[in-house]
Amino acid sequence: MRLAVLFMTLPFVGLAASPAGAQSATAEDLFREGVSLFARGETAAACERFERSYKLDAAPGTLFNRANCYERAGRLWLARTDFKDLVDRATAAGKLDKAELARARLVAVEAQLPKVSLAFPQGSNVATIAVDGVQVDRALWQKPFPVDVGAHVIEFGGPGKATVKQPFTAGAAITARLDVPMLGPLAEAPLPVPPAAATATPSPTPETKSGDANVAAIVGYSIGGVGLVGLGIGGYFTAQAVSEHNQSNIDCHATTGGCATAADTAKAKNDASSSTSDGYAAGIAFGIGLVAVAAGVTLIATSGGHSSTPKVSQVSQIVVTPALGPRLQGLSLTGRF
Repeated sequence: MRLAVLFMTLPFVGLAASPAGAQSATAEDLFREGVSLFARGETAAACERFERSYKLDAAPGTLFNRANCYERAGRLWLARTDFKDLVDRATAAGKLDKAELARARLVAVEAQLPKVSLAFPQGSNVATIAVDGVQVDRALWQKPFPVDVGAHVIEFGGPGKATVKQPFTAGAAITARLDVPMLGPLAEAPLPVPPAAATATPSPTPETKSGDANVAAIVGYSIGGVGLVGLGIGGYFTAQAVSEHNQSNIDCHATTGGCATAADTAKAKNDASSSTSDGYAAGIAFGIGLVAVAAGVTLIATSGGHSSTPKVSQVSQIVVTPALGPRLQGLSLTGRF
């Protein structure tokens, strides 16, 4: 066990100091468990121990073992990331021999990874390229660059241009050739429609109301006018009946208890008969007038056009004229509807 630990960590001893104390001891315990598991072929459990150990102590030896474990488990992209990190750390520390060792392992892993080769059209207007949301360095555009095994989405963009996204699947150790598209202009957004203009509905005016409503209103006003005339006629006949009744009493000298002559008696009977007839006529006229007024009001109210009252000249012309004569008393009703 000790020999295995020394073999796997020795190439990167001295890159960075490990923290001391209980935390360092725990990181070392996890590291030793990982080495033991890896030696027994329990790769997944070994990688998990190396991950936990590296979170507690980011030692280069742990990073090397984690990268080696990832490569054995087939997690090539994670192994590539760790080996690349080791190259950078060794180079920064001036450990060129260790940097070369990590670079050799990096090249070996990248040889197993699928790659993407981009074919640019003449005059390409692509300014940015990203794979799964991660920007690809422009220096890699002109040569095949590695990606992880599996499904991906490559995105091409540029200032003032419509972004183009293309899905692709990369297989192990295969180079996928992708054609870079020419980007079109951004689609212009439609001008916003003001809410008032979008929802406004012209309110109807008296000139634009439906013909049915106008006809109903006209008929309503006409019938209502006839009803008013009927009430007027009823009032006239009522006055006539009262007057004739009073005249009958005068003819027979009601204050003295009877008619003085046969002529007075005949005249009183005639006046009483006329009074009764006029009373009947008044009742009929009042009844017709009330019904006509009610019907007219109902038609006007339900026509929807009562907010704008039609002019009388457009609806009807009614003329009521008293009719008087030796044997005729009443009203003359003439008009146009």
